Amino acid sequence: MSLKRSFKGYLRRRIRACDFMSLISSYHTQLE
Repeated sequence: MSLKRSFKGYLRRRIRACDFMSLISSYHTQLE
């Protein structure tokens, strides 16, 4: 159970990081 929870937290962290990177890339494209 704890393993599943940690895996979910890991996925959530990865998704958040991806959203952050996409946000930065979109911000850079707006600057140009």
